[in-house]
Amino acid sequence: MKNMVLLIISMFVNLSCIPISHTELKNDSDVLKVFNEEEIPSLELIVNFFDSFILENTEKSQDITQTYYEYFETIKNSESIEDLSIHIGLSNSDVTKTLIKKLKDRGIFNEIWNYSYGYDFQTKDTLTVELELNQQGKYVQLLELLGENNNYFLEYYKDLQSSGTISPGNIAQFMKYFQEVNFQKEVNRLVFAVHYITIVSGEEYKK
Repeated sequence: MKNMVLLIISMFVNLSCIPISHTELKNDSDVLKVFNEEEIPSLELIVNFFDSFILENTEKSQDITQTYYEYFETIKNSESIEDLSIHIGLSNSDVTKTLIKKLKDRGIFNEIWNYSYGYDFQTKDTLTVELELNQQGKYVQLLELLGENNNYFLEYYKDLQSSGTISPGNIAQFMKYFQEVNFQKEVNRLVFAVHYITIVSGEEYKK
């Protein structure tokens, strides 16, 4: 527990050391069409969490876009989701679980995610549990809006609608074409944060 607290403190100290210019979520017209003022601080919590994580794992460039580019260069050649999870380093960490708990407490979790369970087809026992984007939630509505002015997110949204989940194609797209994204905009960083938190969330089910 002590190590987890120290890690959280370290992440936020590092975040304060770099000037991050951005279009804030609270001023983003697409965000305001979907989420209310009480919900936006929870979305900011996700962005701040992921910004801190990125800074922990880069040379801390003075430009947030370059910082994100630098980080994604290190993971773009991952050959599988398992390999990607190892490279990302977020998979079911105590810090990630703390974030999810906070989002549940604030009532925003179900607007972004629900849980998906993996079963043994013979015994019907539950083997795994993982996060899955909630197709009826506000977050997917936001993705649809973002897609109206951004082909990168349009293809992501359309694939999500057709497959019902984040497909291998979408995972590959995020790894390879990240330089097409303006990371000065907080809403774009929110999408990347939610994406990567989702795909590395799988874990063994425990009763």
